[in-house]
Amino acid sequence: MEPKIPIAAITDEFSPDLETALEAMAEIGMKAAELRVVFGKNILDLSEEEVSRAERILQARGFQVVSIASPLLKCELPGSAPDEQFQHDIFGSSHVFEDQWKLAERAFRIARRFNVKIVRVFSY
Repeated sequence: MEPKIPIAAITDEFSPDLETALEAMAEIGMKAAELRVVFGKNILDLSEEEVSRAERILQARGFQVVSIASPLLKCELPGSAPDEQFQHDIFGSSHVFEDQWKLAERAFRIARRFNVKIVRVFSY
């Protein structure tokens, strides 16, 4: 029986290489992906050419993108107490508070490009 919602995972949880990740995901029956780190970069930091390359790879393997796992709001809130556990670069993102409007615009532009309605964000 085909699931009513696509079974998906964040590709870089399988492999940092998109094609390797999609191959492994397909082997266990997945047909959808969430994008976070692609080609060694955070999805929002990809060039337009790299986004197009990712699109081609996903389409060639018959994968649907279900969401963008953005680093939006993954920063320290100005004026808040420092958080020693906070890691800026754990998923290829080193953006600061001042970058958030630009990141939001980029996240929504990429989401529209992949025709997805979900963009993950953090809460500082």
